[in-house]
Amino acid sequence: MSKTGDERIGDLVRSIEIDTLTEEEEAEILASRKAKIAIIGVPCDEGVKRNNGRPGAQQGPSVFRRILARTGTLENPEFEIDLKQAILIFDLGDVPVPNFSANRGPDDDQDELVGFHAEIKRYSRWALSRRMIPFVVGGGNDQSYAVAMAVVEHVRDNKFAMGGKDFIGVVNIDAHLDVRPLINVSVGAGGDQRRVYRANLELRHSGSPFHLLLRDPAFQSIEGTDTDGDRNQFVEYGAQGSQCSKEHATFVRDNGGRIVWLNELRGGIAPMSLALSRFRGVLDSFGLKVNALVSFDIDAIRSADCPGVSCPSAVGLTAEEALSICWESGSRDIVVAFDTSEFNPVIEADRTGRLLAAMFYNFCLGVAKRQSSRL
Repeated sequence: MSKTGDERIGDLVRSIEIDTLTEEEEAEILASRKAKIAIIGVPCDEGVKRNNGRPGAQQGPSVFRRILARTGTLENPEFEIDLKQAILIFDLGDVPVPNFSANRGPDDDQDELVGFHAEIKRYSRWALSRRMIPFVVGGGNDQSYAVAMAVVEHVRDNKFAMGGKDFIGVVNIDAHLDVRPLINVSVGAGGDQRRVYRANLELRHSGSPFHLLLRDPAFQSIEGTDTDGDRNQFVEYGAQGSQCSKEHATFVRDNGGRIVWLNELRGGIAPMSLALSRFRGVLDSFGLKVNALVSFDIDAIRSADCPGVSCPSAVGLTAEEALSICWESGSRDIVVAFDTSEFNPVIEADRTGRLLAAMFYNFCLGVAKRQSSRL
């Protein structure tokens, strides 16, 4: 527990189980006029292993929760924001992870990540359908496809209740484009020979979430473009040319996406302000009819500030820029979901864990600011 008069985020978090919540408890949650944030843990790095990345991200959610409990304060005197008065935070727990290491037969034709992603999507849709903002903590970046599709399906199934917000906007904050094709295998994946698959089975991985999204007919929805030219939109933000192939960049553009390169965020006398300004411009470009997911792979942040990731880089966003982006995301009405990935406590836990907790805190401050304008 926090000290008297110095409450922290942990004092505001309420743990719930989505499959055992009673009707009375659910009605109580829905009755509140406060903004609601739902933490969803994804303790899995199978996709990272398949992409030949360094394992360890499965510990991300547990380390995040441990550090988050001490993050604060709830009543921020600098910005005059009282989180207790504006928001509710629910922890939905971890999405159950299948046993990827189990022996398989040569006729097995199912990629286990497909079913796991369906569960991530179920948790995210449960939160969205109860007017909560999912804040997903991974875990490998392959989870982002599932979170994005939760938003897509939620909007598709609730069009008449969206108040004119009929479209989807996705921002991938990442050093990488993550549009690699699926892995076509007959034996093993990512160097792991314990699992045997049928020939030509295509496996998802941490480098493929936005390849899947951009190719998904439900997201493409070209026929959904309205008379004002609005449509579903996808933006890669903070990508680094040294870590992205030309072929992948072409794929993004050929499938209607845009790329904001890291070098475009640098320059002038106030680079942090420029980075935030460009991010605001991305959200502004979506318009007001969009339901936006902000997907933040934290390896977009430079390793000096964020060393605990599977694929660190010497250059990238600063910690200050990351925090300002989280605040901005929380403050925007169009942002309906936020997803973070690639925190790897095996490589480094304390500094990166504190940064991730601070990112969540700043997101909460933004949501509280958003909510205060409605009350």
